Amino acid sequence: MIIGDSTGYGTGANQPSESIAGRLGADYPGYVISNNSVNGRKIAGAREVAAGLSEYVTYDLVVLQIGANDLIAGRELGAVVADMQQLIEQITPHTNQLVIITSGNIGATPAFGCAQAKQLEKSSRAYTQQMENLSQSYQNTAFVPLFDEPVDDPFVKHPDIYTSIDGLHPTSAGYGIWYQKARPYFATALE
Repeated sequence: MIIGDSTGYGTGANQPSESIAGRLGADYPGYVISNNSVNGRKIAGAREVAAGLSEYVTYDLVVLQIGANDLIAGRELGAVVADMQQLIEQITPHTNQLVIITSGNIGATPAFGCAQAKQLEKSSRAYTQQMENLSQSYQNTAFVPLFDEPVDDPFVKHPDIYTSIDGLHPTSAGYGIWYQKARPYFATALE
């Protein structure tokens, strides 16, 4: 099961098969994938989905592709991480493996300028560090670090290839980069 925001939905991809969910389904055709992702969802919305999960259902893998909208909204970083911790604790009884994907360097996207871009880069970097630490405190939970420093970030070097026309979401090629980073985590969970 995937619970996510617009990036979980695949906004910006040319077709659904080129989103992370689509690529996951292609690599693991023996699994049924339920994608409960909607544009604009924040962690609070994901917690509502988690609260509605049946106590009798356990998934082989739950992917939480969520958190970027909370950072974009300017929420305090500690509150975002605390909300993610609560979400992890809600989801854990419903899955054998949990993989968390948020986003890369949000501040590096063309959608944001100057001061906001710098703040979002700073919060993206700190969020990645805190989520890596948090995920290590839970069994069978992994956080996929998508953040790259601007000098190494393909989204910065080639926004015309990796960032969609809206200046925010990945293109199909951008989701391909994210999927390659997430793939080892999926393999650990599903192979």
